[in-house]
Amino acid sequence: VYRGAMFYQMAQMSYHRALKYAQNDDDYQEKQSIEAMTGLAYVAYEKRKEEECRHYLKMAALASTPNSPQPWMTWARFEESQGNLDTAKSIIATAMESLTPPTKSDDDDVQQQQQEWIAFLDNRLRLESATAAAANDDDDPSSSIDAVFRQTVALFPQQWTFYDALASHCHERGETSRAQELYRMAIELSRTHNDGAIATNTAIRHYAQDEMMEGNYENALAILSSVTTEAVSTTSNSDGLQELYYVQAVCEWHLGDTNQAKEMFEIAAAIPSSLSSTIYFGRASLEVARGNLILAQHFLGLAWKESSNTKKKTADHHQHRFNIWKLWKRVAIQLEQPKLVDECQRQIDRLRQDTASTVDLVESVLQALPLWSDDKSNALPRIRSDVSEVLTPVSYLEQDPWADQLALSSKHSIGSTRLPSLPALVQVAEEEGMGATPSLQLEGAIKNGGSSTY
Repeated sequence: VYRGAMFYQMAQMSYHRALKYAQNDDDYQEKQSIEAMTGLAYVAYEKRKEEECRHYLKMAALASTPNSPQPWMTWARFEESQGNLDTAKSIIATAMESLTPPTKSDDDDVQQQQQEWIAFLDNRLRLESATAAAANDDDDPSSSIDAVFRQTVALFPQQWTFYDALASHCHERGETSRAQELYRMAIELSRTHNDGAIATNTAIRHYAQDEMMEGNYENALAILSSVTTEAVSTTSNSDGLQELYYVQAVCEWHLGDTNQAKEMFEIAAAIPSSLSSTIYFGRASLEVARGNLILAQHFLGLAWKESSNTKKKTADHHQHRFNIWKLWKRVAIQLEQPKLVDECQRQIDRLRQDTASTVDLVESVLQALPLWSDDKSNALPRIRSDVSEVLTPVSYLEQDPWADQLALSSKHSIGSTRLPSLPALVQVAEEEGMGATPSLQLEGAIKNGGSSTY
């Protein structure tokens, strides 16, 4: 509570007291000590004392038991957020040498340890994959990621997320056939996962997204339809289906079927989740493409309202709100609403000012979710998947305060705007003053509704 209120001195005193009293608690000494030391690391980080933060994280890791990898992973992720990728890999390698993986058991404590290990190993695989992808081709980094994958699968051969991770890596390396085979294995294994449908749906979505990145929209649609067609009338909760419907809507749009895209957006919007603002923004963009500007304004308003309910203001959140106002301004210009144009511009300027020191807002207008843009200046990072989408991260406190600074975050993340990009709405005329009527075009043919120029 003190740390959340930024009363750092009081927070430090409380953590030090917790550390002191933990020594007298034989049953929970390790857990409480690590909680306190991790808390002290968080305070140091938020006070911008990186060396002090590193000191407490190292203490927490060294104080952990031989079968607890969580403190080591927290330390490694901190180093990753600082850009020290080799150090992060070294920490994980040290942990692998000194820790003992849990044996298979139905015991609750052992299962908790297994979840920690799965998250830890996926983090290792993710880190190895992303650094390998960034390496020079002459270094042949595939051998290192394959070695890590073999070690990982040997410990948990039925864990679908590991196959999913390697599939994404193979896709990044251009090994399409192998990626497809691994995705199919991940989907099959996910059907027996404790998280049920959400695991399978997440694996399927990752597979479809990577197919779409290659322009294989027909194949992606077949993959998605195998789930969404059956689920429309049977599901009563999310189970990751909202993301599937969103991806299918974008896929249908890329294929030119805007009526079907509209239907998929409607189904996705009917499932409450944190992705609702992104769904409404996608629908607004679709209505702009179909020439329904008044309806587009309605969905932009819903997108803005939902985005206002987000408690955590990440870089992706700011970029998303920026995109909303940029698109809304263009619509207001088309509808000749000068007061609304001025308000949109005021919000755009405010976002630029509020985020100037922390977020580099992408200035591309009307390219809603620019993950797959060929223009690298307009593209968000294309990094691979993270297990945290499906497995609840095992953390002694809350999410690490440096989580948003990780250099190697998820390319498939459902909590960010790193989802399939909408067909680009390209601004043809640049004039923005009232009286000008900029022409907007949808790249690619539109069938079943709307004109490609309006």
